[in-house]
Amino acid sequence: MAFGGFFLLYKTVEVSDEKKLKDPDPYPSRLPASAKKPSKPAVPEAVPEAFMGTAAAIEVSREPVGFTEPAAGADKMVWAYYNPFSASWQRIPDGFEPPAAMDLTAWHKKRTDPVEWSRLLAEGTLSQMIPRGGLKVRYRPSWDTFEPVLVKDPVTQKTVQVTEALLRRQAQPKECEVKF
Repeated sequence: MAFGGFFLLYKTVEVSDEKKLKDPDPYPSRLPASAKKPSKPAVPEAVPEAFMGTAAAIEVSREPVGFTEPAAGADKMVWAYYNPFSASWQRIPDGFEPPAAMDLTAWHKKRTDPVEWSRLLAEGTLSQMIPRGGLKVRYRPSWDTFEPVLVKDPVTQKTVQVTEALLRRQAQPKECEVKF
């Protein structure tokens, strides 16, 4: 009887209904399977020669041609980390990793007025902003992210400030002079 009661309760509670469940994090730490496969964009129908000037041609031509599809790369998901000091998601360039939380905190402390830093510490705001454990890293839409301040170089294991020279050097690897 107890087992039957639990089974009936399970079936009537909203938690067991899969249609009512919502994803608590719309931006996951892994790229969704649907985003990995390129989809073909919908192409509007061409108006046949026989229908030119008729009501059927007008119905087909009312479909917006260029505005139904997003711009190329607008919905592209990029790897990004959350910077709590600027309250923004900063994209991680290819070949780099997110910085350590204490490196990001030290970088902001060095560039913040000491009086302002002390005020944030006294109010308790600073203890809420400083990330503990690590930074949140997620896939985010590219339009929702900003250029990064710091990144970690996986080769040297050092946190470096992002500059155009760093990105150019990473994009164009040099050929090895030693040939076998």
